[in-house]
Amino acid sequence: MTSAKRKLRRSAEPTVSLQDLLDGLLSATESLELEQAVLGRPPKAIRRRPAAALGQAIEAALPFPTEQVPWYPLG
Repeated sequence: MTSAKRKLRRSAEPTVSLQDLLDGLLSATESLELEQAVLGRPPKAIRRRPAAALGQAIEAALPFPTEQVPWYPLG
């Protein structure tokens, strides 16, 4: 017997409005227009970064030389 795997689909509805996220960076009219434009796109046109990937980076050396800078906390 083969078992059918079901794919879970995430809701395309936003959990937080763009107006709340932008919080004064755009005028009310501009943020409303931006939100309407984003919501009018197909769901797969905009892909969010997975929550598990937030704050993670690849621990590998860069392919070019770097120098420390005094204004960045980690050098």
